[in-house]
Amino acid sequence: MRILYPLSVGLAALNLAVIGWGAARDYEWRTRGIPSPLEPAQSAAPSPALAVGSHQVQPESATEGSELTSGDEVTRFFAKHCLECHGAKKHKGDLRLDVFRSDAALGRDLRALFQLQNVLSQGLMPPEKEPQPSAETRHQILGRIRKMLANFTCSGNHDPGRRTLRRLNRREYANTLRDLLGLEDWDPPASLPTDDTGYGFDDIADVLSISDLLAEKYFQAAEDALDQTLFGLECEPLNESFAGSALEVSAGKGGVEGGFGFMLYTQGVLEAAVTLPRSGRYRLRVTVAADQAGPEKARWAILIGQQRAAEHEVTAPSDERQTFEDILDFPAGKTRIGVEFLNDFYDKDAADPLQRDRNLVVDSLDIEGPVNAPAAKPSAAHDRVFFRVPGKDGAPRECAREIIARFARRAYRRPVTPEEIAALLALYDAARAAGDDHERAVRASLLAVLVSPHFLFMVERDSPGVQPGTVHSLGPHEVAVRLSYFLWSSQPDEELSRLAEDGSLLATPVLLKQVRRMIGAAQSEAFLSAFAGQWLELNKLNAFTPDSARFPGVDRELLMAMRRETELCFKHILDNNRSILDLLDSRTTFLNDRLAAHYGYDLRPGPEFRRVEIPDPRRGGLLTQAGLLVITSNSTRTSPVKRGKFILETLLGAPPPPPPPDAGVLPENPGAQRALTLRQEMEAHRKNPDCYACHARMDPLGFTLENFDAVGRWRDAEGGQPLDVTGLLANGTRIPGARGLQQYILERREDVARCLVSKLMTYALGRGLEASDLCMVNDICRATAASSYRLRDIIEAIVQTDAFLKRRAGGRPSIKEG
Repeated sequence: MRILYPLSVGLAALNLAVIGWGAARDYEWRTRGIPSPLEPAQSAAPSPALAVGSHQVQPESATEGSELTSGDEVTRFFAKHCLECHGAKKHKGDLRLDVFRSDAALGRDLRALFQLQNVLSQGLMPPEKEPQPSAETRHQILGRIRKMLANFTCSGNHDPGRRTLRRLNRREYANTLRDLLGLEDWDPPASLPTDDTGYGFDDIADVLSISDLLAEKYFQAAEDALDQTLFGLECEPLNESFAGSALEVSAGKGGVEGGFGFMLYTQGVLEAAVTLPRSGRYRLRVTVAADQAGPEKARWAILIGQQRAAEHEVTAPSDERQTFEDILDFPAGKTRIGVEFLNDFYDKDAADPLQRDRNLVVDSLDIEGPVNAPAAKPSAAHDRVFFRVPGKDGAPRECAREIIARFARRAYRRPVTPEEIAALLALYDAARAAGDDHERAVRASLLAVLVSPHFLFMVERDSPGVQPGTVHSLGPHEVAVRLSYFLWSSQPDEELSRLAEDGSLLATPVLLKQVRRMIGAAQSEAFLSAFAGQWLELNKLNAFTPDSARFPGVDRELLMAMRRETELCFKHILDNNRSILDLLDSRTTFLNDRLAAHYGYDLRPGPEFRRVEIPDPRRGGLLTQAGLLVITSNSTRTSPVKRGKFILETLLGAPPPPPPPDAGVLPENPGAQRALTLRQEMEAHRKNPDCYACHARMDPLGFTLENFDAVGRWRDAEGGQPLDVTGLLANGTRIPGARGLQQYILERREDVARCLVSKLMTYALGRGLEASDLCMVNDICRATAASSYRLRDIIEAIVQTDAFLKRRAGGRPSIKEG
């Protein structure tokens, strides 16, 4: 019997939360009193917490001044060049400079120093149409500002901020269930929605809301995971057939459903979701037809997840169906089976209309098995949970108590109280009274654990007696949780939990030793995929579909190889504690045969990725890797705007403002009718005064990368015309091509370091950075500058900050124990 009542009984008995799901969504919004997390807080004046004076302070009268002499050179410079736009009557953005009476006053406002370094280093101030200082003066002023930043001293006690009660995101939930239950391959069901993002990441507490509907989906997902772990052996063999609505075309792929079945075109992929009772060999039958055209027969592949498991060629004519049968290995649990069309063909000029377009038609997909499976044995996951056996290890109820207590301790990621264990055991008793056997009764208690807020949320409680607004240290278990979800996107392992249990994790040498261990562990692949995938926007490659007519052969396998190249370069920097600047200019990369051929290299690294010397002097570093060039392009052409915006936002930390609502867009094939290059078309577009201000910042940076087409291949011309890849900035700086761009960015290493440290802190803390965090960002940049900002050193510095190890108490606890 499969009982459903224990969840409601358990929640009542446990009193797991003193607030409902709705209150969990909005409680800490009220306690923090902050604006929407999707937009950074804006103010019209320097932050009172950082500035020497607020916007109410009346400044001394500013004099025009001349070129630098001595004393207060920076404020004299601004008095001459900047107060018209950033003074008392007018202050663009949130930068107001008339409040600073001296260089000493400016040197105490960290936010203003960061902003000024940013705009001066990029030549954004003064505006192009205003009188310009000499290059030497600009260089001297920038040097003085950087010296102020280097000498900035923060107070000893930083405000760590207050993080909203944070739900596990979809990735963390899947990883945690996998590790908790011992499931080697477990993916969250498709019914669990993808998470919203804030500040560029999907682990931001303020946007990880929960609704009653989502809570119900968590209940269903927990049931599925427990059944796969505990009762998969009792499942009947599978025999399913998929057709019609049971099949779906993958998002962004070419395909359409009709009365004839599904037609796939342009590397289309058709998928079906299936839950397999156990791992083993399954018989797969696929019935297809094809519109044959061109010199080849239609070819297609079977996908298991994202991997090709078999390939076939359709030999039957278009008016006949052909059935293919394969016996393939499948993992247990939920998976997706796909049919991928491999060789699209279209010739609009073909004399025979029937020979113009090659397509694949999928009629049905059937799966049955396991085939000739041996007698099943208890799984390792089952034995991991049921580590006490009635009769052998004691009475059933006592075994249940030990199983439930250990499971709850690992699921809640902290010690559990006797009251919590008693309430969970009451669910076991209720299930036994209703007629369930021992294991199904234990399942009722475990299900309540998996839908508890103590599992679904990263709960951090204020210490007893702490007054609201007081800063206090996190407990060792809370530090372990922050660390494990930062570096592994999953729960603490046994070693980390043991160090939290005895309190030794809070000792700095122990903490740093764990950071190094965790970075070197296989689980750190989650950090690599999640942080690098979101910071560098590599996740966009999953949905990118290049135009097959312009870029034949660029399929999903090649796009994933592009992503892996960049991930492995990031991993190499992390594993070897190298400078983050090596990401931007390196003479080595990671390639396999497919990607090396795409670049046109005479290399044979093999089917697996291998670190190689780059044979082409025109390439080197992130910005010349195909993955980043693709995500900053359109499906048919390059996009200097996207590439320039990526550099400003992702590498320099200086995002341009959003475009106005009525901003025009270029056609997918600009200039084609007038034989113009993309650059010429964009320069005409930029003559619009409303467009010029932003495009003058983005476009020149993007133009330097125009030697690389929309899929990252080298080219010297476009439309028969030679390419001009020189970027001319508003201040007159000329950037000669991609190598010049790399040098331009490396000369702004402080901006790059501050941007990456800010991104890493945002990801590690699960919240947007606040004014008080700027001090810690500056401290980390200053401490790691001498070693050229080594990546592991930066991570070790982050986990030692007050923002990571402490929290500010709120008005009342979010969730109570028991």
